[in-house]
Amino acid sequence: GLTLEAEQYIFHIAKAGQRKEEIAAQYGMALDSLYRFNPELEYSPIEQGQVIIIPKQGISTLPASAGQDLTLPMSFRQTDTVIVRKDTMDFISEDMEDVLNQAGRIPSGTCNIALLLPLFLDQNAFLDTDNGPAAPFDLFADTIPRPEPRAGIYPRSLNFLEFYQGALVALADLRQKGFRFQIHVYDTGRNVEWLRQLLLQPDMQQMDLLIGPFYSEMLQAVNQFAREHQICFVSPLTENSSLLQQNPYMLQFFPDPQTEYAVLQDYLIRQDAKITFVRNRNESFPSAGLRFMEEVQRAVPAGRFESLSMSADQRDVFDSLQETPDSLRCIFVTVSTDEAFASSLMSQLNVLSQFQETELVGPFSWTRFVNIDLDYFHRLNYHFSAPFFVDRENPNTAQFLRQYGRFFGTEPYEILSKGYNYAFLGYDVTYYFGFLLANYGKDFPSFMEGKTSRLLQSDVRFSRTGAGNGLLNQAHRLMEYTPSFITQQVP
Repeated sequence: GLTLEAEQYIFHIAKAGQRKEEIAAQYGMALDSLYRFNPELEYSPIEQGQVIIIPKQGISTLPASAGQDLTLPMSFRQTDTVIVRKDTMDFISEDMEDVLNQAGRIPSGTCNIALLLPLFLDQNAFLDTDNGPAAPFDLFADTIPRPEPRAGIYPRSLNFLEFYQGALVALADLRQKGFRFQIHVYDTGRNVEWLRQLLLQPDMQQMDLLIGPFYSEMLQAVNQFAREHQICFVSPLTENSSLLQQNPYMLQFFPDPQTEYAVLQDYLIRQDAKITFVRNRNESFPSAGLRFMEEVQRAVPAGRFESLSMSADQRDVFDSLQETPDSLRCIFVTVSTDEAFASSLMSQLNVLSQFQETELVGPFSWTRFVNIDLDYFHRLNYHFSAPFFVDRENPNTAQFLRQYGRFFGTEPYEILSKGYNYAFLGYDVTYYFGFLLANYGKDFPSFMEGKTSRLLQSDVRFSRTGAGNGLLNQAHRLMEYTPSFITQQVP
């Protein structure tokens, strides 16, 4: 495999129209040497934003900007076209919103973070121009293969490459604040045995933080390793909180699903409004939803709560509602996840809203439905609680997208069904925990409990699930579709 150590390389970002000869001359190296470390250049022109590897050894004169380049070490089981894409760091980002509401000390030395990512590098195809298929790209191989273009990357690699790219943007921001990290990137694939062998390596015991793994069947091995060596590890996507038991070093980033109801309940009991729960007659009512309804009923003033049942094909359900004083808003609440029911309810409430101020509170899953008129969400001021949500109106989001575009020449690709994008996830996880680690050292979990922080894609508020257990994120975002056709987080 290939290891790029922090002081061995410069990563040059090509400018528009820049030629190979110019780059070689800039760093005082022959074209053959440039091709040795960047074999794709021998067969294709340079593109704007392309990352060029420049070995520092043997360079007679470094350009004035070289000292600004961000260099990060990475260790792969094997490598392919995955290159650490970096900018020259002349873009200084604004501070994110007060991550801990207090400044901490910066410990001396460097923090070691391991990224355990299922990059599936060995599944990506490569071409040797003379001999057909070749082994994965290795800078030190006798025969240098030519990688296929990015379009040929194995599909399961793409999401986790985006996570890695988001993490690199976070590290760039942290570096601007004076924090130093050694980043060790390991391709775990989905191979539990390989992961177990990796955890036996002496270097792993020197880590200050582990980020990953991503697959549930791999969590137990890392859980055991973290507990044995007292190293915190972040599980970015698991929703199985049972692993938190008796392991104070596990940090579950994915918000507790039960928090969705708690956020909506807190919102409803603060409203000066009449609240009507609408149940789907053809759908079983979840026990958590029933508790949610009962808690709200107990909390609101007498006479301000009503419940009714309807089916998706029922059209006159609101004729039976009790009369609401003109001074009160009507807030309708449902926990149904059926799209046909959602469509029927929203169309009827849209008519009702023409005569009375009406609002709808419902599940996050409704925002993923594709057959409902988007105007309904805004006209009904739809409120929902989300584990993840990318707020495009947030200036920090715009800043991240600008910086991501400068680094990688593109935007993050896909918002998944649960609301997260891997690039934003990589940024949030790496920035938040990297900041904590750099400020407070390996004991950082004791400084984060109970504190709420607003990240790019999610909020975080960690609490222990019991004595000696790990920490679980208890924060959801309360979001709304406004009548002015903006989707935003409720303050």
